[in-house]
This record gives sequence, C-alpha cells and structure tokens, in this order.
Amino acid sequence: MTTSEVEIGQNYAYNCQAGLYAKAGQTPTVTCLPDGNWTSTTFTCACKTHPMKYGTILEMADVEVGQNYTYKCQSNLFEKGDLDPTITCLENGSWTSTNFQCVKQNWKQDTINYNNIHTSDLISNVFGIDLLECMRQCDDSQKTCLSFFYDNHTSQCLLSSSFRRGLPQHLQSSEGLVYYTAPSTLCDMGYVNVSLGGSYFCIKSYSESTTFNEAMQQCESEKAKLLVITTIDQIADVKPHLHAGWTYVGISDETTEGTWVTWDGKVVNLTWGTGEPNGGTSENCGIIHYEYITFYNSPCTWKNHFVCSKP
Repeated sequence: MTTSEVEIGQNYAYNCQAGLYAKAGQTPTVTCLPDGNWTSTTFTCACKTHPMKYGTILEMADVEVGQNYTYKCQSNLFEKGDLDPTITCLENGSWTSTNFQCVKQNWKQDTINYNNIHTSDLISNVFGIDLLECMRQCDDSQKTCLSFFYDNHTSQCLLSSSFRRGLPQHLQSSEGLVYYTAPSTLCDMGYVNVSLGGSYFCIKSYSESTTFNEAMQQCESEKAKLLVITTIDQIADVKPHLHAGWTYVGISDETTEGTWVTWDGKVVNLTWGTGEPNGGTSENCGIIHYEYITFYNSPCTWKNHFVCSKP
C-alpha cells in the first residue's frame, strides 16, 4: 500500500500488492472524515488460486492473507498418512508448502513376517522411484496388485498380487524394507476377499433368506451393497461362496419391464437360462443358483439368499 495525503471528504482507494487480488463485491475506497478518522470498509486481498495437487478437489476459494486453505481428496482417493492438508496465504501472494498427497488406496504400513517368503506373487520390481510413485503403480495395476514392498534405502518397489506377508529372499536383510497393504484388501469381519471377473471385492454370503428389498437394506446397514453380478465368469467365481438354492443379485427390471439394470441404474445384457427371463412384471428381480452358471429371474418378494459386497 502506498501512502499519500488525503484531504477531508476525499477518498483513498486500496490496491492489492502484486500476486494478490481484491475479493469480488467489495468497496476498495475509504473517506477521510472531519475528525481525522476514516469510513470503514471490508476490503481484503486474497491469494490467487492455490497450487493444485494430484487427486485433490478443485475448489475456487477466496483465501485472505493469513488464512488457510485445506486440501481435500477426491471421493475415490484417500489422504496419504498424517500429512498436514493446510496451506497459508502469505502477504506476497504465495503459499506455504505442504507434502500432503492423495492416493487411490488408503495404504497401511504392515508388519513384516520374515519367516513367510513368497516370491511367486511378485509382479513387478522397479528401482529408483519414491514411495508415492510405488503406491500409484500398485493402484494403477487394475487390482492385480494387492500389496507392495518398498525399500527406503534403495528406492526399490516390488508389487505383489497377494496380501500375504512375505519377503523376497534377497531382501531379507534390508532394514529399510517396509511392507504395505491396502485395508480394502483386508476385509471387514465376516467378509472374504474374492476375485470376480478379474476385480477384487470383499463379499459376505448370507444363508438367511429374505426379499430383494430386505437384502438391499441389510447390505446398506453394513455400509455395503447387494452384490452385482453381470457375467457368467463372475457367477463361476462367486459359486464357491453361495449357499444351496437361489441367491439374489443386484439387478432388476422393476423400473422398465424388459430393461435389466443394476441397483445404480446401469443397463446390463445378461446370459439367461433357458426360457428366462419370464413372468413379466411379476418377476422383476435377478437371481443365480449355486449349481448353474446362468441368470434367472423371480418375484422380488420371494425369500432367497443374498450376498453383500464392498469394493
């Protein structure tokens, strides 16, 4: 701000320093009063757009000098560790720094079991990358990577297709080696991790029989969803976990007869059993059988088994 002599009744206009901008909708002027005071103004200067970080939500926020901006990860990402997500707007228009990062899995450092060595599950071995890049490579592997080892001394990243706690033989003595797993692969109590058509899910198969709506409600009460099965490969994968008889899956044509959709509204084309689907508007819910690899339909009021899933 520059200084100047302002006579009584005249105005002074505030200007923001280079690197800052005036917040919209404010009056930048004050008037010199006869008693030597000034009229008031709420005029403030703010930092320009904060530095963007990988995976954070883009928010256009006016942050005044001395105030903080807090990064937030996108809905499908997680904060890495306990890093501070806040930065502060400085008088020169710049921001304080932070190492805050978003990653696709909520990676958890785990205990290493030196007595359980599995080299057959290693799918990649890369030197010279940092821990965050190792996490990203595992995240980007289309769920074939469920855990990884990272050596802090050599910057070595080893991706694994399992979450068994084992070490490669040649790295047993490396004090900097840490094993990481994603909690999403370590399922909640009662759930098991299974591969369905190449994608991994935590599922819980119920022996109890309920209506379709009751099954949906039970899954939602566990912060899960009724398992969506749309291919015969997925039926084959889930069969070992089914109870004898019929099991509901998360598909129906209740909204539009003949148009089968998942519970989140995605239209699907299914491989139906002979004569299926049938029953018209009286049979609107999809089911599978523990003995067959095909789809059937039934009344939504029938009491069938069901499977809840968490991605």
